[in-house]
Amino acid sequence: MRRFVFTWLVILLCALVFVPGEATAQERAEQVRISIASDQWGLTPYDYNTGYPGYIMMSLLYDNLLWYGPDGEMIPWLASDYTVSEDGLSWTFMLREDATWHDGAPVTAEDVAFTMDFIKNNNHLRWTGPVTEMVESVDALDEHTAVITLTTPSPGFAPLVAADVPIMPKHVWEGTMLAWGEPVEVAPIGSGPYKLVEHVTDEVYRMEANPDYWGGAPLVDELIFPIINDTNAAMAALQSGQIDFATQYVPPEGVASIADGETVAVARAPGYVLIYVLFHCDRAPMDDLAFRQALSYAIDVEDITHTLLGEYGVPGSPGYVPPSAPWAAPIDAQFDPDHAAQLLDDAGYLDTDGDGWRETPAGDPIDIVMHTSESDALRIRAGELVAEYAAAVGLRINPTPGEFAAWMTTVRERGDYQMAVAGWSAPVQQDPFRMQQLFHTEGALNFGEFSDADLDMLIDAFNAELDPDARQALAADIQARIAETAPYVPLYYPDVLQGYNPGVYDGWLTIPGAGAFDKQSFLPR
Repeated sequence: MRRFVFTWLVILLCALVFVPGEATAQERAEQVRISIASDQWGLTPYDYNTGYPGYIMMSLLYDNLLWYGPDGEMIPWLASDYTVSEDGLSWTFMLREDATWHDGAPVTAEDVAFTMDFIKNNNHLRWTGPVTEMVESVDALDEHTAVITLTTPSPGFAPLVAADVPIMPKHVWEGTMLAWGEPVEVAPIGSGPYKLVEHVTDEVYRMEANPDYWGGAPLVDELIFPIINDTNAAMAALQSGQIDFATQYVPPEGVASIADGETVAVARAPGYVLIYVLFHCDRAPMDDLAFRQALSYAIDVEDITHTLLGEYGVPGSPGYVPPSAPWAAPIDAQFDPDHAAQLLDDAGYLDTDGDGWRETPAGDPIDIVMHTSESDALRIRAGELVAEYAAAVGLRINPTPGEFAAWMTTVRERGDYQMAVAGWSAPVQQDPFRMQQLFHTEGALNFGEFSDADLDMLIDAFNAELDPDARQALAADIQARIAETAPYVPLYYPDVLQGYNPGVYDGWLTIPGAGAFDKQSFLPR
Protein backbone atom coordinates (compact mmCIF):
# COMPACT_ATOMS: atom_id res chain seq x y z
CA MET A 1 0.00 0.00 0.00
CA ARG A 2 1.17 3.54 -0.65
CA ARG A 3 0.10 7.16 -0.53
CA PHE A 4 0.02 9.72 -3.33
CA VAL A 5 2.03 12.91 -2.77
CA PHE A 6 0.77 16.07 -4.50
CA THR A 7 3.89 18.15 -4.83
CA TRP A 8 2.41 21.29 -6.38
CA LEU A 9 0.02 21.82 -3.45
CA VAL A 10 2.70 20.95 -0.89
CA ILE A 11 0.25 18.36 0.35
CA LEU A 12 1.97 15.93 2.67
CA LEU A 13 -1.20 14.09 3.38
CA CYS A 14 -0.27 12.62 6.74
CA ALA A 15 2.33 15.12 7.88
CA LEU A 16 -0.14 17.06 9.99
CA VAL A 17 -2.77 15.27 12.02
CA PHE A 18 -5.47 17.06 13.98
CA VAL A 19 -4.94 16.38 17.68
CA PRO A 20 -7.49 17.68 20.19
CA GLY A 21 -6.02 19.45 23.19
CA GLU A 22 -6.71 21.92 25.96
CA ALA A 23 -7.31 25.56 25.09
CA THR A 24 -6.26 28.53 27.16
CA ALA A 25 -8.97 30.66 28.75
CA GLN A 26 -8.60 33.57 26.33
CA GLU A 27 -9.27 31.20 23.43
CA ARG A 28 -12.76 30.39 24.68
CA ALA A 29 -15.97 32.37 24.31
CA GLU A 30 -19.62 31.86 25.06
CA GLN A 31 -20.72 33.59 21.86
CA VAL A 32 -19.13 34.99 18.71
CA ARG A 33 -21.13 37.09 16.21
CA ILE A 34 -19.97 36.70 12.60
CA SER A 35 -21.43 38.84 9.83
CA ILE A 36 -22.25 37.38 6.41
CA ALA A 37 -23.28 39.32 3.30
CA SER A 38 -26.28 37.27 2.12
CA ASP A 39 -28.61 34.47 3.09
CA GLN A 40 -26.90 31.09 2.67
CA TRP A 41 -30.10 29.04 2.33
CA GLY A 42 -30.45 25.79 4.28
CA LEU A 43 -26.75 24.91 4.76
CA THR A 44 -27.16 21.26 3.81
CA PRO A 45 -24.70 19.95 1.18
CA TYR A 46 -27.45 20.53 -1.39
CA ASP A 47 -28.59 24.03 -0.53
CA TYR A 48 -25.74 26.15 0.76
CA ASN A 49 -25.55 29.31 -1.33
CA THR A 50 -21.95 30.45 -1.93
CA GLY A 51 -18.43 29.02 -1.84
CA TYR A 52 -17.53 31.66 0.73
CA PRO A 53 -18.87 31.92 3.32
CA GLY A 54 -21.65 29.39 2.57
CA TYR A 55 -19.47 26.34 2.04
CA ILE A 56 -17.48 27.12 5.19
CA MET A 57 -20.69 27.59 7.21
CA MET A 58 -21.94 24.26 5.86
CA SER A 59 -18.61 22.66 6.84
CA LEU A 60 -19.26 23.65 10.46
CA LEU A 61 -22.21 21.23 10.29
CA TYR A 62 -20.73 18.49 8.06
CA ASP A 63 -17.33 16.82 7.91
CA ASN A 64 -15.31 15.57 4.94
CA LEU A 65 -13.02 12.54 4.89
CA LEU A 66 -10.04 14.89 4.49
CA TRP A 67 -9.65 18.61 5.13
CA TYR A 68 -7.06 21.36 4.65
CA GLY A 69 -4.97 21.93 7.77
CA PRO A 70 -3.44 25.12 9.20
CA ASP A 71 -0.51 24.97 6.79
CA GLY A 72 -2.72 24.48 3.75
CA GLU A 73 -1.88 20.75 3.71
CA MET A 74 -4.50 18.06 3.23
CA ILE A 75 -4.96 16.06 6.43
CA PRO A 76 -7.14 13.17 7.66
CA TRP A 77 -10.38 14.47 9.16
CA LEU A 78 -13.53 12.35 9.47
CA ALA A 79 -11.20 9.57 8.37
CA SER A 80 -8.52 9.07 11.03
CA ASP A 81 -6.24 7.47 8.45
CA TYR A 82 -6.28 6.09 4.92
CA THR A 83 -4.14 4.12 2.48
CA VAL A 84 -3.91 3.93 -1.30
CA SER A 85 -3.25 0.71 -3.22
CA GLU A 86 -0.15 0.36 -5.37
CA ASP A 87 -2.18 0.67 -8.56
CA GLY A 88 -3.83 3.85 -7.28
CA LEU A 89 -7.35 2.44 -7.73
CA SER A 90 -8.37 1.62 -4.14
CA TRP A 91 -8.49 4.20 -1.36
CA THR A 92 -9.20 2.71 2.06
CA PHE A 93 -10.51 5.14 4.68
CA MET A 94 -10.56 4.28 8.38
CA LEU A 95 -13.33 6.37 9.95
CA ARG A 96 -13.08 7.79 13.44
CA GLU A 97 -14.92 5.39 15.70
CA ASP A 98 -16.11 8.18 18.00
CA ALA A 99 -17.73 10.23 15.21
CA THR A 100 -21.50 10.58 15.52
CA TRP A 101 -24.27 12.45 13.75
CA HIS A 102 -26.00 15.31 15.52
CA ASP A 103 -28.91 12.98 16.36
CA GLY A 104 -26.56 10.56 18.12
CA ALA A 105 -26.35 7.86 15.43
CA PRO A 106 -22.82 6.65 14.64
CA VAL A 107 -21.05 7.67 11.44
CA THR A 108 -20.37 4.51 9.44
CA ALA A 109 -18.82 3.33 6.21
CA GLU A 110 -22.37 2.87 4.89
CA ASP A 111 -22.78 6.64 5.12
CA VAL A 112 -19.71 7.12 2.91
CA ALA A 113 -21.06 4.66 0.31
CA PHE A 114 -24.49 6.29 0.43
CA THR A 115 -23.04 9.79 -0.04
CA MET A 116 -21.18 8.84 -3.22
CA ASP A 117 -24.21 7.06 -4.70
CA PHE A 118 -26.54 9.92 -3.74
CA ILE A 119 -24.32 12.47 -5.47
CA LYS A 120 -24.25 10.36 -8.64
CA ASN A 121 -28.04 10.21 -8.68
CA ASN A 122 -28.81 13.79 -7.59
CA ASN A 123 -27.06 16.50 -9.54
CA HIS A 124 -24.75 18.86 -7.67
CA LEU A 125 -22.79 21.34 -9.79
CA ARG A 126 -19.69 20.99 -7.67
CA TRP A 127 -19.51 17.24 -7.01
CA THR A 128 -21.56 15.12 -9.40
CA GLY A 129 -19.02 15.38 -12.23
CA PRO A 130 -15.93 14.40 -10.19
CA VAL A 131 -17.74 11.67 -8.23
CA THR A 132 -19.38 10.15 -11.30
CA GLU A 133 -16.19 10.25 -13.34
CA MET A 134 -13.80 9.06 -10.62
CA VAL A 135 -15.70 6.75 -8.27
CA GLU A 136 -16.48 3.26 -9.57
CA SER A 137 -17.81 1.84 -6.31
CA VAL A 138 -17.69 2.06 -2.52
CA ASP A 139 -17.57 -0.97 -0.25
CA ALA A 140 -18.07 -1.00 3.52
CA LEU A 141 -15.58 -3.58 4.79
CA ASP A 142 -16.86 -3.09 8.32
CA GLU A 143 -18.63 -0.38 10.30
CA HIS A 144 -15.68 2.03 10.17
CA THR A 145 -13.74 1.02 7.01
CA ALA A 146 -14.78 2.24 3.56
CA VAL A 147 -12.96 1.27 0.36
CA ILE A 148 -13.48 3.63 -2.56
CA THR A 149 -12.54 2.11 -5.91
CA LEU A 150 -11.77 4.56 -8.68
CA THR A 151 -12.54 4.19 -12.38
CA THR A 152 -8.92 5.04 -13.11
CA PRO A 153 -5.99 6.18 -10.96
CA SER A 154 -6.45 9.88 -10.30
CA PRO A 155 -4.45 12.24 -8.11
CA GLY A 156 -7.42 14.59 -8.33
CA PHE A 157 -9.60 12.30 -6.23
CA ALA A 158 -8.21 13.60 -2.92
CA PRO A 159 -8.84 17.35 -3.46
CA LEU A 160 -11.96 17.02 -5.63
CA VAL A 161 -13.79 14.36 -3.65
CA ALA A 162 -12.20 13.22 -0.37
CA ALA A 163 -11.38 16.74 0.85
CA ASP A 164 -14.35 18.48 -0.73
CA VAL A 165 -17.46 16.29 -0.47
CA PRO A 166 -19.23 16.39 2.93
CA ILE A 167 -20.34 12.98 4.14
CA MET A 168 -24.13 12.77 4.52
CA PRO A 169 -26.13 10.59 6.96
CA LYS A 170 -27.83 7.74 5.11
CA HIS A 171 -30.65 7.47 7.64
CA VAL A 172 -31.59 11.14 7.08
CA TRP A 173 -31.26 11.42 3.28
CA GLU A 174 -32.22 7.90 2.17
CA GLY A 175 -35.19 7.95 -0.20
CA THR A 176 -34.80 11.65 -1.02
CA MET A 177 -34.69 12.68 -4.68
CA LEU A 178 -33.68 16.25 -5.50
CA ALA A 179 -33.90 18.52 -8.52
CA TRP A 180 -31.66 21.53 -9.04
CA GLY A 181 -33.39 24.75 -8.01
CA GLU A 182 -36.04 23.09 -5.87
CA PRO A 183 -36.13 23.59 -2.08
CA VAL A 184 -34.36 20.95 0.01
CA GLU A 185 -36.67 19.70 2.72
CA VAL A 186 -34.02 17.82 4.69
CA ALA A 187 -32.82 18.69 8.18
CA PRO A 188 -29.15 19.85 8.33
CA ILE A 189 -28.03 16.94 10.51
CA GLY A 190 -24.30 16.45 10.11
CA SER A 191 -21.32 15.18 12.05
CA GLY A 192 -19.58 18.56 12.39
CA PRO A 193 -18.61 20.65 15.41
CA TYR A 194 -21.79 22.77 15.32
CA LYS A 195 -25.53 22.25 15.02
CA LEU A 196 -27.85 24.65 13.22
CA VAL A 197 -30.59 25.62 15.67
CA GLU A 198 -32.11 28.71 14.03
CA HIS A 199 -32.38 30.34 10.61
CA VAL A 200 -34.46 33.44 9.93
CA THR A 201 -34.34 34.05 6.17
CA ASP A 202 -32.36 37.17 5.22
CA GLU A 203 -31.78 37.98 8.89
CA VAL A 204 -29.71 35.55 10.95
CA TYR A 205 -28.37 32.02 11.55
CA ARG A 206 -27.60 30.57 14.96
CA MET A 207 -25.42 27.53 15.66
CA GLU A 208 -24.71 25.76 18.93
CA ALA A 209 -21.57 23.78 19.74
CA ASN A 210 -21.73 20.01 19.39
CA PRO A 211 -20.43 18.81 22.79
CA ASP A 212 -20.00 15.25 21.47
CA TYR A 213 -17.80 16.20 18.52
CA TRP A 214 -15.01 13.70 17.91
CA GLY A 215 -12.42 16.51 17.92
CA GLY A 216 -13.53 17.80 21.31
CA ALA A 217 -16.13 20.34 22.38
CA PRO A 218 -15.72 23.55 20.32
CA LEU A 219 -14.10 26.57 21.95
CA VAL A 220 -17.09 28.83 21.24
CA ASP A 221 -20.45 27.77 22.62
CA GLU A 222 -22.63 29.69 20.18
CA LEU A 223 -22.08 31.24 16.73
CA ILE A 224 -24.46 33.96 15.56
CA PHE A 225 -24.44 34.95 11.87
CA PRO A 226 -26.30 38.24 11.28
CA ILE A 227 -26.80 39.10 7.60
CA ILE A 228 -25.32 42.50 6.75
CA ASN A 229 -25.33 42.90 2.99
CA ASP A 230 -23.21 46.04 2.81
CA THR A 231 -19.47 45.84 3.46
CA ASN A 232 -19.24 49.34 4.93
CA ALA A 233 -22.11 48.55 7.30
CA ALA A 234 -20.32 45.35 8.36
CA MET A 235 -17.13 47.31 9.09
CA ALA A 236 -19.10 49.84 11.13
CA ALA A 237 -20.74 47.01 13.07
CA LEU A 238 -17.30 45.54 13.76
CA GLN A 239 -15.95 48.83 15.05
CA SER A 240 -18.99 49.46 17.23
CA GLY A 241 -18.88 45.98 18.75
CA GLN A 242 -22.15 44.77 17.22
CA ILE A 243 -20.26 41.89 15.58
CA ASP A 244 -17.02 40.14 16.53
CA PHE A 245 -15.83 38.93 13.10
CA ALA A 246 -16.70 39.93 9.52
CA THR A 247 -16.57 37.41 6.70
CA GLN A 248 -16.61 40.39 4.35
CA TYR A 249 -13.02 41.36 3.67
CA VAL A 250 -11.80 44.60 5.21
CA PRO A 251 -11.48 47.16 2.37
CA PRO A 252 -7.75 47.75 1.82
CA GLU A 253 -8.13 51.48 2.30
CA GLY A 254 -9.75 50.84 5.68
CA VAL A 255 -7.16 48.55 7.25
CA ALA A 256 -5.24 51.34 9.01
CA SER A 257 -8.36 52.94 10.48
CA ILE A 258 -10.06 49.69 11.51
CA ALA A 259 -7.11 47.78 12.95
CA ASP A 260 -6.47 49.63 16.18
CA GLY A 261 -4.83 46.54 17.74
CA GLU A 262 -7.20 46.50 20.71
CA THR A 263 -10.88 46.61 19.76
CA VAL A 264 -10.31 45.36 16.20
CA ALA A 265 -7.45 43.42 14.65
CA VAL A 266 -7.06 42.30 11.03
CA ALA A 267 -5.92 38.81 10.07
CA ARG A 268 -4.04 38.85 6.75
CA ALA A 269 -3.18 35.93 4.47
CA PRO A 270 -2.26 35.45 0.80
CA GLY A 271 -5.53 35.09 -1.05
CA TYR A 272 -6.51 32.48 -3.62
CA VAL A 273 -9.72 34.37 -4.32
CA LEU A 274 -9.93 35.62 -7.91
CA ILE A 275 -11.99 38.60 -9.07
CA TYR A 276 -12.41 38.47 -12.83
CA VAL A 277 -14.43 39.57 -15.85
CA LEU A 278 -16.58 36.66 -17.00
CA PHE A 279 -17.61 36.44 -20.67
CA HIS A 280 -20.68 34.49 -21.75
CA CYS A 281 -18.73 32.96 -24.61
CA ASP A 282 -21.62 31.59 -26.64
CA ARG A 283 -23.09 35.08 -27.16
CA ALA A 284 -21.92 37.66 -29.67
CA PRO A 285 -19.59 39.44 -29.57
CA MET A 286 -18.03 37.45 -26.67
CA ASP A 287 -18.04 34.33 -28.87
CA ASP A 288 -15.38 36.01 -31.03
CA LEU A 289 -11.83 35.19 -29.88
CA ALA A 290 -10.49 38.45 -31.33
CA PHE A 291 -13.01 40.46 -29.32
CA ARG A 292 -12.10 38.72 -26.04
CA GLN A 293 -8.40 39.05 -26.72
CA ALA A 294 -8.82 42.73 -27.50
CA LEU A 295 -10.50 43.33 -24.15
CA SER A 296 -7.74 41.44 -22.34
CA TYR A 297 -5.18 43.84 -23.89
CA ALA A 298 -7.37 46.92 -23.32
CA ILE A 299 -7.74 46.46 -19.53
CA ASP A 300 -4.87 47.52 -17.27
CA VAL A 301 -5.21 44.98 -14.48
CA GLU A 302 -2.10 46.23 -12.69
CA ASP A 303 -3.57 49.72 -12.43
CA ILE A 304 -6.95 48.35 -11.31
CA THR A 305 -5.26 46.25 -8.63
CA HIS A 306 -3.17 49.16 -7.36
CA THR A 307 -6.16 51.52 -7.43
CA LEU A 308 -8.49 49.20 -5.54
CA LEU A 309 -6.16 47.22 -3.28
CA GLY A 310 -2.92 49.13 -2.90
CA GLU A 311 -0.43 46.73 -1.32
CA TYR A 312 -3.13 44.22 -0.34
CA GLY A 313 -3.47 42.28 -3.57
CA VAL A 314 -1.78 40.85 -6.67
CA PRO A 315 -2.68 41.66 -10.30
CA GLY A 316 -4.53 38.95 -12.20
CA SER A 317 -2.64 36.47 -14.35
CA PRO A 318 -4.21 35.78 -17.77
CA GLY A 319 -3.70 32.08 -16.99
CA TYR A 320 -6.18 32.45 -14.10
CA VAL A 321 -4.04 30.73 -11.43
CA PRO A 322 -2.88 32.82 -8.41
CA PRO A 323 0.88 33.39 -8.76
CA SER A 324 1.38 32.29 -5.14
CA ALA A 325 -0.09 28.84 -5.82
CA PRO A 326 2.68 26.17 -5.99
CA TRP A 327 1.33 24.88 -9.32
CA ALA A 328 1.18 28.32 -10.96
CA ALA A 329 3.04 29.23 -14.13
CA PRO A 330 2.51 32.99 -13.81
CA ILE A 331 1.83 34.94 -16.98
CA ASP A 332 2.05 38.73 -16.84
CA ALA A 333 -0.95 40.62 -18.16
CA GLN A 334 -0.12 42.77 -21.18
CA PHE A 335 -1.72 46.23 -21.23
CA ASP A 336 -1.55 47.37 -24.83
CA PRO A 337 -4.54 49.45 -25.96
CA ASP A 338 -2.98 50.05 -29.39
CA HIS A 339 -2.78 46.30 -29.99
CA ALA A 340 -6.35 45.94 -28.67
CA ALA A 341 -7.56 48.54 -31.17
CA GLN A 342 -5.70 46.81 -34.00
CA LEU A 343 -7.26 43.45 -33.13
CA LEU A 344 -10.70 45.04 -33.22
CA ASP A 345 -9.98 46.79 -36.51
CA ASP A 346 -8.73 43.59 -38.12
CA ALA A 347 -11.81 41.68 -36.92
CA GLY A 348 -14.17 44.26 -38.40
CA TYR A 349 -15.28 46.05 -35.22
CA LEU A 350 -15.23 49.59 -36.59
CA ASP A 351 -16.78 52.94 -35.77
CA THR A 352 -18.63 53.32 -39.07
CA ASP A 353 -20.95 56.14 -38.01
CA GLY A 354 -18.33 58.32 -36.31
CA ASP A 355 -20.04 58.45 -32.90
CA GLY A 356 -16.94 57.22 -31.06
CA TRP A 357 -18.28 53.69 -30.50
CA ARG A 358 -17.47 50.60 -32.51
CA GLU A 359 -20.11 48.45 -34.17
CA THR A 360 -20.07 44.71 -34.92
CA PRO A 361 -18.84 43.53 -38.33
CA ALA A 362 -22.54 43.38 -39.29
CA GLY A 363 -22.96 47.04 -38.36
CA ASP A 364 -24.95 46.48 -35.15
CA PRO A 365 -24.25 48.67 -32.11
CA ILE A 366 -22.24 47.17 -29.26
CA ASP A 367 -23.87 47.96 -25.92
CA ILE A 368 -22.93 45.30 -23.38
CA VAL A 369 -24.49 44.94 -19.93
CA MET A 370 -21.93 43.82 -17.34
CA HIS A 371 -23.33 42.64 -14.00
CA THR A 372 -21.66 43.62 -10.73
CA SER A 373 -22.78 42.83 -7.19
CA GLU A 374 -24.51 45.77 -5.54
CA SER A 375 -23.24 44.63 -2.12
CA ASP A 376 -19.54 44.74 -3.06
CA ALA A 377 -18.15 48.25 -3.49
CA LEU A 378 -14.81 46.99 -4.83
CA ARG A 379 -16.46 44.94 -7.56
CA ILE A 380 -18.68 47.85 -8.50
CA ARG A 381 -15.62 50.08 -8.85
CA ALA A 382 -13.73 47.34 -10.71
CA GLY A 383 -16.59 47.18 -13.21
CA GLU A 384 -16.47 50.94 -13.68
CA LEU A 385 -12.73 50.85 -14.35
CA VAL A 386 -13.11 47.98 -16.82
CA ALA A 387 -15.76 50.03 -18.66
CA GLU A 388 -13.44 53.06 -18.76
CA TYR A 389 -10.61 51.03 -20.30
CA ALA A 390 -13.02 49.47 -22.82
CA ALA A 391 -14.32 52.92 -23.75
CA ALA A 392 -10.77 54.03 -24.54
CA VAL A 393 -10.72 51.54 -27.44
CA GLY A 394 -14.27 52.33 -28.53
CA LEU A 395 -16.26 49.60 -26.78
CA ARG A 396 -19.35 50.51 -24.78
CA ILE A 397 -19.80 48.40 -21.63
CA ASN A 398 -22.37 49.30 -18.99
CA PRO A 399 -21.64 48.10 -15.42
CA THR A 400 -24.99 47.25 -13.87
CA PRO A 401 -25.05 46.57 -10.11
CA GLY A 402 -27.65 44.03 -9.08
CA GLU A 403 -28.73 41.73 -6.28
CA PHE A 404 -26.11 38.99 -5.95
CA ALA A 405 -28.31 35.98 -5.17
CA ALA A 406 -30.65 36.67 -8.09
CA TRP A 407 -27.76 36.93 -10.52
CA MET A 408 -26.15 33.75 -9.15
CA THR A 409 -29.38 31.88 -9.85
CA THR A 410 -29.31 33.19 -13.42
CA VAL A 411 -25.68 32.18 -13.88
CA ARG A 412 -26.15 28.72 -12.42
CA GLU A 413 -29.00 28.12 -14.84
CA ARG A 414 -26.83 29.55 -17.65
CA GLY A 415 -29.32 32.31 -18.21
CA ASP A 416 -29.45 35.47 -20.23
CA TYR A 417 -26.40 37.54 -19.31
CA GLN A 418 -23.50 38.94 -21.30
CA MET A 419 -20.63 39.84 -18.97
CA ALA A 420 -20.04 40.05 -15.24
CA VAL A 421 -17.46 40.98 -12.65
CA ALA A 422 -17.43 37.71 -10.74
CA GLY A 423 -15.26 35.84 -8.25
CA TRP A 424 -14.06 32.38 -7.31
CA SER A 425 -13.47 31.54 -3.67
CA ALA A 426 -10.38 29.86 -2.25
CA PRO A 427 -11.75 26.26 -2.31
CA VAL A 428 -12.08 26.55 -6.09
CA GLN A 429 -8.86 28.46 -6.67
CA GLN A 430 -6.53 26.39 -4.50
CA ASP A 431 -7.16 23.16 -6.39
CA PRO A 432 -5.60 22.59 -9.85
CA PHE A 433 -8.16 19.91 -10.67
CA ARG A 434 -10.88 22.57 -10.70
CA MET A 435 -9.66 23.57 -14.16
CA GLN A 436 -11.81 20.72 -15.47
CA GLN A 437 -14.91 22.25 -13.93
CA LEU A 438 -14.11 25.84 -14.88
CA PHE A 439 -12.79 25.60 -18.42
CA HIS A 440 -13.59 22.21 -19.94
CA THR A 441 -16.49 22.23 -22.40
CA GLU A 442 -18.39 19.89 -20.10
CA GLY A 443 -17.27 21.55 -16.87
CA ALA A 444 -19.97 21.94 -14.22
CA LEU A 445 -18.71 25.41 -13.26
CA ASN A 446 -18.18 26.59 -16.83
CA PHE A 447 -20.83 29.28 -16.48
CA GLY A 448 -19.50 31.19 -19.50
CA GLU A 449 -20.20 28.19 -21.77
CA PHE A 450 -16.64 28.45 -23.07
CA SER A 451 -15.40 25.68 -25.36
CA ASP A 452 -11.96 25.03 -26.80
CA ALA A 453 -11.01 21.58 -28.11
CA ASP A 454 -7.28 22.05 -27.51
CA LEU A 455 -7.84 23.13 -23.93
CA ASP A 456 -10.19 20.17 -23.37
CA MET A 457 -7.44 17.78 -24.49
CA LEU A 458 -4.87 19.40 -22.21
CA ILE A 459 -7.22 19.22 -19.23
CA ASP A 460 -8.08 15.58 -19.95
CA ALA A 461 -4.37 14.75 -20.13
CA PHE A 462 -3.69 16.62 -16.88
CA ASN A 463 -6.44 14.74 -15.03
CA ALA A 464 -5.08 11.37 -16.19
CA GLU A 465 -1.38 12.06 -15.64
CA LEU A 466 0.14 10.45 -12.53
CA ASP A 467 3.70 11.73 -12.84
CA PRO A 468 4.00 14.98 -10.81
CA ASP A 469 6.57 16.60 -13.12
CA ALA A 470 4.54 15.82 -16.24
CA ARG A 471 1.42 17.13 -14.50
CA GLN A 472 3.20 20.36 -13.62
CA ALA A 473 4.19 20.82 -17.25
CA LEU A 474 0.61 20.20 -18.37
CA ALA A 475 -0.64 22.71 -15.80
CA ALA A 476 1.66 25.32 -17.37
CA ASP A 477 0.37 24.46 -20.85
CA ILE A 478 -3.21 24.79 -19.64
CA GLN A 479 -2.55 28.22 -18.17
CA ALA A 480 -0.91 29.35 -21.40
CA ARG A 481 -3.92 28.15 -23.40
CA ILE A 482 -6.35 29.89 -21.04
CA ALA A 483 -4.38 33.12 -21.50
CA GLU A 484 -4.47 32.71 -25.27
CA THR A 485 -8.20 31.98 -25.53
CA ALA A 486 -9.29 34.54 -22.87
CA PRO A 487 -12.49 33.05 -21.41
CA TYR A 488 -11.84 35.38 -18.44
CA VAL A 489 -9.99 38.59 -17.81
CA PRO A 490 -8.53 37.96 -14.33
CA LEU A 491 -8.40 41.31 -12.54
CA TYR A 492 -6.83 40.69 -9.12
CA TYR A 493 -6.27 38.31 -6.22
CA PRO A 494 -7.09 40.21 -3.03
CA ASP A 495 -5.28 39.38 0.18
CA VAL A 496 -7.56 37.82 2.76
CA LEU A 497 -8.19 40.69 5.20
CA GLN A 498 -10.60 39.71 7.97
CA GLY A 499 -11.42 41.97 10.87
CA TYR A 500 -12.18 40.59 14.33
CA ASN A 501 -12.42 41.62 17.97
CA PRO A 502 -9.62 39.84 19.89
CA GLY A 503 -11.18 40.89 23.20
CA VAL A 504 -14.18 38.67 22.49
CA TYR A 505 -12.34 35.74 20.90
CA ASP A 506 -8.71 35.40 19.87
CA GLY A 507 -8.48 31.76 18.83
CA TRP A 508 -8.46 32.35 15.08
CA LEU A 509 -6.19 30.27 12.83
CA THR A 510 -5.19 31.75 9.48
CA ILE A 511 -5.30 29.15 6.69
CA PRO A 512 -3.30 29.95 3.50
CA GLY A 513 -5.68 30.94 0.74
CA ALA A 514 -8.74 30.84 2.98
CA GLY A 515 -8.07 33.05 5.98
CA ALA A 516 -9.35 32.69 9.53
CA PHE A 517 -12.97 31.66 8.90
CA ASP A 518 -12.53 27.90 9.11
CA LYS A 519 -13.88 25.24 11.46
CA GLN A 520 -10.39 24.74 12.91
CA SER A 521 -10.56 28.23 14.40
CA PHE A 522 -13.22 26.94 16.80
CA LEU A 523 -11.65 23.60 17.77
CA PRO A 524 -9.22 22.57 20.53
CA ARG A 525 -5.63 22.28 19.36
